[in-house]
Amino acid sequence: HASELIFVSDVEGVRDANGQTLDQIGAHEIEGMIERGDVVGGMAAKLRAGAMALTGGAKRVVVTDIPGLIQHLGGEHARCTKLVREGVTP
Repeated sequence: HASELIFVSDVEGVRDANGQTLDQIGAHEIEGMIERGDVVGGMAAKLRAGAMALTGGAKRVVVTDIPGLIQHLGGEHARCTKLVREGVTP
């Protein structure tokens, strides 16, 4: 299995109701966010797939845009959202 899954989007990460990019989301929070309508469409699908990847053994799941991807791959701090298993900090 992959150690890291990176979703590249047209936004720098998952946004909250105020439009702010979330730094981290626990996998256990995803379905509630979708049910409340906080996350819809393609982003909801990305988060569900990310949660499955974590359950399947992936160490990290990241949602970012192309500039964030370049920063992330270069070892720089990237503006993105990290999905984490419950009780795990990336």
